[in-house]
Amino acid sequence: MSIATSPTANTTQGPVSNAEFAKYIKYFQDSHKAIVKWNGILSNAPPSGITLKATEDEEEITLRKADISKYSQIFLSELNDLKRVWTQKKRKTNRTSQQLKSLYYVSDQLVAFYKGANLGPIDPATGKGKLSDQLALITEKRMATSGILMSLFALYIKVNGLKSESGRFLPDERMKKAFATTNFRLNKVDMSKRKIPAGTPQDKADAVTEKISMGKKSALERISRRAETNGKKMYDEDEGLLYTSMCIINNYFRIPPVLLDEGEKSELSTEDNIEQAQELQQILTSIKNYKQ
Repeated sequence: MSIATSPTANTTQGPVSNAEFAKYIKYFQDSHKAIVKWNGILSNAPPSGITLKATEDEEEITLRKADISKYSQIFLSELNDLKRVWTQKKRKTNRTSQQLKSLYYVSDQLVAFYKGANLGPIDPATGKGKLSDQLALITEKRMATSGILMSLFALYIKVNGLKSESGRFLPDERMKKAFATTNFRLNKVDMSKRKIPAGTPQDKADAVTEKISMGKKSALERISRRAETNGKKMYDEDEGLLYTSMCIINNYFRIPPVLLDEGEKSELSTEDNIEQAQELQQILTSIKNYKQ
């Protein structure tokens, strides 16, 4: 065993996947077992050590207690590599979590969809209280987080029995009506009329311009042109929508930050609004975790 053999030694390209990290853990588990095993074998060996039989292409190897001590030090050194990889992985997870919690403005179409929508009770155990009455963050302030919208969308599908036999979900009339257009509107203001600020990176400006150009199309029309990486259509009129389409549809109604003025931007980071978002997410998480 040497430092060069550590699979973490050359990991410098940022966060790793769960599968990759699992391989690293197995490497260190196997290394630790080998050190413990050989330490036990050599505990009663003479100072000269023991000689390991060689294969045809290799020379005989003499293993001493000092070698195990050296390998143990290398092992501890390699653990620092594992700590570094874990820090990178955790940083990625934290970024993803933060993105789900970041407030942004949603377009009027999404507000109309959730205003008075059948989302079931606040308390599934007693059936009391309407969840739709607790959505002031969305219906009044026009704000949401990705986490909140994903939770609400999934709950709407479940409560209204929209899951199809194929494992997809079927859009109902409320959804079709609310999502008939995808242009950016905030409190009845046509945000597409606003100018993209000078100095905005060209790729970002082009992306926003393209989104604005698609505003007259419905969400279902736009998503019907998309396909998953496995080739399956996102939307099939007979079988319905893939569940992964929820995130895409939500993003159709996410107003780009470059279209906001400074006052609107500052409202997204006020303590009251952040706290209101956290409270709503807690309610949604409680409903999701409820087991009958």
